[in-house]
Amino acid sequence: GLTGVSQAIAIGGGVTRETDDRYRLRASLYLQAFMGSNTRRALEYVALTFQSQSGVRARNAATYFDPSTLPGYVELVVDDGTQFSGQYITGQTVTGTISNAQRRVYLQGPVRDDSLSTAQVEIGGVTPSSVQWTLVSEAGELWFDVGAVSDGDTYEVTAYTTFVGFVAELQAVIFGTSSNPLSGLGWAAAGCRVRVMPPTPNEVRFSINLVLNDGYDLTAVSDQIEAVLPEYCASLGPGVPFLPMDAYATIRANVPGAYDVLFNETNLESQVCVAANVYPTSARSSIRFLPPLEVR
Repeated sequence: GLTGVSQAIAIGGGVTRETDDRYRLRASLYLQAFMGSNTRRALEYVALTFQSQSGVRARNAATYFDPSTLPGYVELVVDDGTQFSGQYITGQTVTGTISNAQRRVYLQGPVRDDSLSTAQVEIGGVTPSSVQWTLVSEAGELWFDVGAVSDGDTYEVTAYTTFVGFVAELQAVIFGTSSNPLSGLGWAAAGCRVRVMPPTPNEVRFSINLVLNDGYDLTAVSDQIEAVLPEYCASLGPGVPFLPMDAYATIRANVPGAYDVLFNETNLESQVCVAANVYPTSARSSIRFLPPLEVR
């Protein structure tokens, strides 16, 4: 019989076992990915299928596209339930001299910052008076504007942050620069920017009115609910609303002592009202529970 189990690489992120619903979703995305050149569905499929070198997988993935801002720019928003918290570092300071009219500078990417300020870039040893460059974050490229630099000018780029771990590795797969030959063909269409990003957390506070089943302790049940709520919120993908009835069903299924739960939303002014559905601020944001939970 089985006497023991050992695992050399720790599991992080994702879920321990794929549910039937998740499998159906991946299968559907796989079929859509190759029907009519559906690039956005293809990106979501590869994001949910990809596993990083440390064994991490995305729990949710969605594409975000706003044609009013940057046509041809798509964000692939991925999440393991924690926004891949802490998976970024300070990027290496980059210095050099402009030659052959080359305006592109390579940074340690993919860069986490959306843009770089004048405090982060020097030209000729001087801080510019205005931003004279464009940052292509996902590629780790900074492009100086035409006329901003000339041959012989020195530059220095510092104090930026860069992704590591899952986001960085998936970005390499999207670009076809991964060291894995099986995933090295790339998934980004020509002329398009595809940026892998964790979601922006929308933190929500709640208080609840709780009715217990007979024989259960209020403190113990409250602690169990406070442990269940973050897990429920972690299951919500980018752009997916917090539904009190779904959260209630999750609590009832996982906390035996909870007979009835009524959600109240507590805002920053500590005013309490019956909670309705809570929607993320955008399709690139995810709802996250912010403890402590107030129980009444």
